[in-house]
Amino acid sequence: MKIIEILPASNTCAQINCDSKKSVLEKMSQLLTQNTQGITQKEVFNSLIEREKLGSTAIGYGVAIPHARIEGIHKPIGALLQLHQPVHFDAPDDESVDLLFGLIMPMECTEEQLRVLANLAEFFSNPDLREALRTARDHQTLYHLAVDKAQ
Repeated sequence: MKIIEILPASNTCAQINCDSKKSVLEKMSQLLTQNTQGITQKEVFNSLIEREKLGSTAIGYGVAIPHARIEGIHKPIGALLQLHQPVHFDAPDDESVDLLFGLIMPMECTEEQLRVLANLAEFFSNPDLREALRTARDHQTLYHLAVDKAQ
């Protein structure tokens, strides 16, 4: 699955102001549910919080991939956030996070859907790409950088 298949342009936000991990997850929940029928922002937020309690979804280098399985969806849905100022996210390298790709997946995940997480981690491992994403000043630029570089 490619990023373009799971990331609607409307689920991409640049230069967002959040002051905590909680506020980031609230914004992520809002984005992930805005075009989805049958699931609520609160349900997604609670699922993301529960997943974070198992261990931080930060992968290092200022990047996190908060994710959760949600009843009632049939394919993965993503959201991309670039923060104006980094927030503490309990990252393994102790670096604050300013790039996040949120992901909700069906309860019964297929192997292909699980590969999405691995592909996202690989995608964000490129330092030049991370820098390009960080310098995007608007939603459209951020979206196009993400989907074009992921091809």
